[in-house]
Order: sequence, then C-alpha cells, then structure tokens
Amino acid sequence: MLFVLWSVWGVSNYKQGRLLPLLTLVAVLGSILPALPLEHQMHPYLGYLGICAGAVALASLIPSRWKASPLLLVGLTLLAAAWGFFSMDTRLNQRDESGLPADPVVRATSLSWQISRMLPQLPLERTDDNQRAVTFLQIPTTSQQMEMADRLGERWVAGTPMHESIGGTIGPRLILGQEVRVDWVNALFTNPSDALVLCEMGPDFRHWGTTGNAALYAALADVGMGRFERARKHLIRGADLNDETMVFSFDPSQMAVSVDLVLARKVDFIDWTLGLLGPEHPAHEVGGLQELFINLLSACTGQSVEQLTAGSTLVIKEKGARSHQVEETKGSGK
Repeated sequence: MLFVLWSVWGVSNYKQGRLLPLLTLVAVLGSILPALPLEHQMHPYLGYLGICAGAVALASLIPSRWKASPLLLVGLTLLAAAWGFFSMDTRLNQRDESGLPADPVVRATSLSWQISRMLPQLPLERTDDNQRAVTFLQIPTTSQQMEMADRLGERWVAGTPMHESIGGTIGPRLILGQEVRVDWVNALFTNPSDALVLCEMGPDFRHWGTTGNAALYAALADVGMGRFERARKHLIRGADLNDETMVFSFDPSQMAVSVDLVLARKVDFIDWTLGLLGPEHPAHEVGGLQELFINLLSACTGQSVEQLTAGSTLVIKEKGARSHQVEETKGSGK
C-alpha cells in the first residue's frame, strides 16, 4: 500500500514537473530488489539504502521557501546522531531465547568473532595421513533433522546460526589454513581417528577430544535421546579406536545431555540390544556392547557395575570375546 501511494504521489508530481518523488521511489525499489527472492526478508539491514531514498522523499515535502536557521540544523543533526546511537544500542541489547543477540547480523558477527578467537588455540594433532583435522559435530535435535541425517548420511548438517555465522567449513579453513582438514558432520561413524571434535551446542561448542573419545560422548548423547542404533554405532566406533582398556576423558559440563537422562534410558537401551540377537549380531557382540555401555556409565557416574545392571537382562559373553574396561580421566581431551 505504501508503494502504491508513493507511486500516485510521484506520478502526480511528475506531471507538475517535479521528478524527485518519482526518482526516490525508483531508488527504493532498486535497493530492495535483491532481497525480494529471499525466503526471510525481515532483516533491517536489507532496507538501509531504501531508508536513505525515503528520507530524501520526505525532505522534498518541506516547502522550498522555508529557511532553517543554523541553530536548528545543528539541533536536527545532534538529534539524528542520538537516535542512531539509541537505535543501535537497542538492537545490540535485544536477545533471543538462547541468549544470543536477536539481530541476525549482530548475532552472526558475535559468533564468528568468538569462533575466530577460539580456533587458533585448538590442540590439533596429525591424522593417519599426516594431516591436522578438526570436526564440527552437529547432533540432530528434531525428528526432521534426524530423518534428513538418516537419508543423506553423516555429512549432512542443518543451517544453524552457528554453522552460517562461521561460513560452514570456509571460515575455519581461512583461520586455520588450507592444510587443516575441516568437516561438519552429524555423526562420527567414519570421522578421522585423530581429528579434534567440537560438538555444536546452541551458541557454543563442547570440546570432546579426538574421535575415539568423542564417539563415547556421542553414544551417551544418543542413548539419552533414545536413538539406540546411532548409540550402537558410536560405541563400536569408540571401541575400534581405543585399546582393550579404554581411557574416557569425561567432563560432565561437556555432555550434550545430562547423565541422569542417560541413566533413565539405560534399561531401555539394554533391552533394545537384546532384540539384536541373531545371525547378524551374535551373543558375544551384543554382550560386548552391553558391557561397554555399562562400564562407560560406571566411569561417568561412579556407580558400580552391579548397581547399574540391577534389573536388566544381560547377555553372557562367550569365552574369549573381547572385554572392555573403561577408565575415566577428568577433562575433555583425548
């Protein structure tokens, strides 16, 4: 409606020999034209150029015979500057539900600055192919994201504010150098063994250490979220990358879900593993999976294996099957 009225006003003035209102309308439409195809157009910065043309159009309404005193001009200039500072301060102080700046430009700037300060301090180790690597893990949080991850594989990730603010893999590569491998994944099933894993959690990252340690963190998160098949794969991945006696560097503050939530679904997960028994998953494999999970929980909670297995149906492993003992160390390293 605004542009219709502006068009009528511009055409009317054009017939009277005044081009300025019509030219300002063309300038406004030209400045916002690149934003029209966007899915989300409610970003203030998309209209900055249009505001300039609008201000000129409003100024043209002032009669040319009206003369402003120097004092008034100075006062209007100070008022405009004060309004600019006030509006910017208001935008900077507005926060969303996660505590980040609500304005998309300010939020992206804040996140990218935070990550650019953190990345150069990462203790990156060389992988099997003599390459340093860092992996950003994005755990699916909704059923739609989980469906996409299952269909497209572990390389699919959602366009979260964190992912977009650092430019996916481009930003980290610019900071760390092209010789550093950078990946975004939703699971660690095939992640390089010595890659440092950072798990995205809202406006921050959890430091999970290298893949062997991070896979155990991921398995606990999967159990807590009720995604038992992913938990099984992460447990197997963690076992493959660790010795028979695994050292799990555990820090409760780095968990993606609470330990209490994992404990609440402990029995459900163990019961689910019983349904795997068959030719593809023999008893020693299922029993080893159960034992690894229970020992992992014991290392995290301090509870004994007997306490954790009370009321659960466990598979007796065959003699000679691989045994997993988990030792806990404090911190979030390897």
